[in-house]
Formats: sequence, C-alpha cells, structure tokens
Amino acid sequence: RPSSPGLSAKKCSSTAFASRMAPANALVVALLASLFGFTVGEIIVETSAITVQPAAKFNVASLTSSESLFSDFFSLSVGCGLSGPQPTDPLPTCTLCFQNGEGDGMSCLMVSPAGYGQMAFYPNTPNEAAMFTTNAVAGVNNAGAFEGDVDPEAGLVCFHREKAGKEKARCALMRTDVIHSGQTAQSLGKVGADTNPMYRNGAFGVQGLALSESHAVVCYLLQNGAVECKGMYADKVNGLTDSNIYSAAVSLSTTAEADAGKNAQVYPVVAALSEDIYVACFPDNYVSGSGFTVSCQKLKLSCGDPADGCLGNTDNSPTLATEGSKWSMGDSTDLNCRAHGITLERVSAFDVEDSTASVLLCVSSTATGTCPALRCAVNSNDPDISFSEDPNDWKDLIGNDARFGGAGVLLAAAVSEGPSDDYLQSFAGVCTAKVDSTSVDTPGVLCFGMTLSPNDSDDRLSVIDKINNDGIEILDGFEATSAVAFDGLSMATASTGRLTFTASMPGSVALFMICAHQEVCCGLDIIPSTQRLCAAKPISGNHRESARRAGKYSTRLREGGRSFWHADSRVR
Repeated sequence: RPSSPGLSAKKCSSTAFASRMAPANALVVALLASLFGFTVGEIIVETSAITVQPAAKFNVASLTSSESLFSDFFSLSVGCGLSGPQPTDPLPTCTLCFQNGEGDGMSCLMVSPAGYGQMAFYPNTPNEAAMFTTNAVAGVNNAGAFEGDVDPEAGLVCFHREKAGKEKARCALMRTDVIHSGQTAQSLGKVGADTNPMYRNGAFGVQGLALSESHAVVCYLLQNGAVECKGMYADKVNGLTDSNIYSAAVSLSTTAEADAGKNAQVYPVVAALSEDIYVACFPDNYVSGSGFTVSCQKLKLSCGDPADGCLGNTDNSPTLATEGSKWSMGDSTDLNCRAHGITLERVSAFDVEDSTASVLLCVSSTATGTCPALRCAVNSNDPDISFSEDPNDWKDLIGNDARFGGAGVLLAAAVSEGPSDDYLQSFAGVCTAKVDSTSVDTPGVLCFGMTLSPNDSDDRLSVIDKINNDGIEILDGFEATSAVAFDGLSMATASTGRLTFTASMPGSVALFMICAHQEVCCGLDIIPSTQRLCAAKPISGNHRESARRAGKYSTRLREGGRSFWHADSRVR
C-alpha cells in the first residue's frame, strides 16, 4: 500500500499471524496489541484482503403463519443499534418498520443477526409486530438507536400519511422494553401520545432523519419541490407527546414547480455530526423535465442558551438554523448531473464538529456521458460542508450502466467504524436497485463495500477504495420490475464487526442489514483475511488528538452502537 505520513504500512507476516489466530477464543484489543506490538489505532486493511459476502436472510416465510403480516406492504425502513428485550442477550438488535397492508397502518418488528449465521425474529405478544399508526403511511425512515450508550432501548421513526390532501408527517418513539397491557415480558412498542405529534401537513417523499443523543433533525419535500427541515427534542422515557417538541421550519431550497416534490423520486438525507451540528443533502436546482441536482447545507440546533449547546437540554421547541454557505453540485460544470438517488452517512466520530468532520455522500445519476450511475465522495476539509468539484476526487462505483442509473433508482448506505479502536479505517457499504420494465433477470440489488482511509494531508478518513469491483448481488428472490410495487430500500449498520477469527465465525469489520421488498432483509458481511491484516506506524499526532477528543480511542469494542467486551465468541 502506498505510504503516507503517519500511515506507512509494515509488511505482514502471514504465517505468524495465522499461527496466532489458531486458538478458538476471541481476541480483544489488548491481546492483538500484545501479539503484534501495535499501539491503539494502527491496523489498516488492504482492499485486496477483504471479502464482501451475504450473511443470513430474513424473509416473510420466516414468519410462518404470520406471513400475511407483510401483505400489500411497500414503504419500509430498517434501523439498528438498539438493545434487545433480553438484557443478557448480547446480539445486535434492529427494527424493521413497514406499511402493513393487513392492518392498513405502519408496524415495526425486531430482528437480529443471531450468531451472524441466522436471523432471529422477536415476536411481540400477542401480536408479532407493534402497531405505530393505523393510517396508511409512506416515506418511512427508521433511524434506529440514538447516539451514545445512555438509553439504547430507544429509537425513532418518522413518516407521512399516504392519503391525497392529508400527507401529514409525524414521528414516533419506539422502545424495546415496553410491557404491553396484560403481558409480563418486555417487547417492542410505541411510547408517547396515542396520536403521533405532527411536524408538517403536506410532506412528501422518504423523510430524511438523523439522531443525536436526545435530539433529531428531520427534512422533507413540499409538494412544490422545496425542502424544509425541523429540529426536535425526543423524550426517550415518556415518548413524543406534543407538537411543541419541534422547532420552526428552516428552508433549504426554493419552489421548483407544482407537484415537483409530490412526484419526486429523490429525497433529502441528513447526518448528525454532534448534538448541535447536522448536515443535510437534498434535491435542488430543479429543471423542468429533467429533475434535480444535489446541494448540501450544514445546520445548527440551539437549545436555550446557545453557548450551552443542546446536550442534556430537555426543553421543547429548539431552534434550527443554517450555518455557513450551501454547496451545490449543480454549480460545478464537471459535476452538474441530474440526481436520482442520494445517501449521506457520517464517517468521523460523533461529536466532531470542526473542519476535520467527514461525511460520505453517494449520488446516483443518469448513467450517461460524464454522469455515472453511482459515485461517492467524502467532503473537503472545510468548516462548511463542501465536496471537491474535480470528478477525479470522486469514486465511481458504477459507470454508464443504464440498469442502475436514471429514474427509478433507489440507494442506501451505511458506515462501520470497525470492531476495535485499533482500526485506522472505517468501512462502508452502499446498495442500489432500480425498477426495470424490460427484464426480470436484471439484478435487483447490487452492493459494494468500501474502505475509508486517512488521506496524506490531514489524516481525515476521505480516501475511498472499492473492495469488490463488480459489486455483489443480494436478495436473489428480489423482483424489481414495474409490475411489482418497489418503493423501499433501506440499510443500517447492525454491527461494527467482531474479533473472533475462528473457523466457524471469522472476524469481521462490518455487518450491515439491507431490507427491500419480496425478500425483506439480508445481512452483508465485510470480512478481512486473517492472514492479510497489516500494522501501520503510529498515526500522526494531529489525527490521534482529534480522534481522542472525539472519544474514538477507548479500550472497548463496539457492537450495534453499544460497547462490549468479546470473549468466547460472545459479546459481554
């Protein structure tokens, strides 16, 4: 691997590494360090040493007699990082929320990659899924758990009603430790008012949503194509009870044309950098007949005294405002491409707000000329959020392949920090699918793995390398034809990996959950070869200090948003 300041790779000894990996017991960070003489934050993994492969699958047949629960469903979203209903169960817990045709409303259920070789389903009693609204909904975004370890049983989901003229957008708080009436066991349920508090009457598209420790920002399209965002305080104990939890709306883009937002197939996305700072990327610069490009804007949430920040503040009605200048893809001649899908994920550690903060933006375009079907980039080192205007600084994952470009594309992504603080890189996955009216043989969902490595100049995780050049097809029973309703593709980080390196359960740097129609959910594992892990010389003080301030370096392992110790292939 090319050397760089603070990242000069040392040649691996595959024989020595393999011999030390032979014991079946799991290896914690301290043991890895003692074996190889590493210090914290010194492991890098070459892309040639990583395998991206499908993990366990969860489909409607898994529900046996409750298979009808998924009848006529279309909008769906998966979120992870929660703690399951059994405190002694260490497995990462995800929740899948979906429009339920059986009850004409939105339900959520819990699933878990149990042992990474199978998918466990946690049924509610007396119903298999928890009902969150009895109205038909669309635009569902399930953000999973809040940041931090304070209350990992709580999560948030936002959506809008699917009824012409009554597209009311609402959020609901979920908890995995609810004891329902007449029951004694804990299970998934909604907490808060019977009627979920509304934040906008007339919101369209998939709702953009990002969570901090006790606050959130949600962005949405108006019928005319304009984009608005609101901040909110979320009471994780009592739930959402009143609409005064939301801030006033802040406008990010202006009117496009009548029904441009109602008919849009590309939606705003949000990432939380800290409790106070968020980034939104959204459809903008509308051109009649050809659609939108992409713009991005940093947002600041204020609570009470702005000098105190929002962390720990429980006041309703926070204040949301734009911060700095807006960056627009359409302002660059070389990047001025129509957007048909957008994803945005935080890469830097939570609570990094300055110019070292980084996010991963992926955009699906027309797959014609200089506008590839899928390209990604990490933002520039800039207090405002901006991206390079040089196409060579972007990573093209799919070129001019019409199967994955143009109208009808769905896009989803997720990022893992890796299984321990020794890993210098982060690891990302991005999946895309498209409605195809010409062939049922067209791959429905195509996924790529990526490494995000420090660059030469400032050690920000901004160097993107593609792991699997051709991508990997998942959900083999998936149909993406125009005859089948196809409105939902969602992805979340179920686990940041594991340090087991045993024959039955190899080590991993990421486990993602991808959910879509027909086949519902599948895991995607990113597995490094135990013989190809490399150590690097100590990273520069600049990167180490910024990461230390962000709390990246600790002696714990992270699993599904929480911190645990690993031993005997279990998470303690």
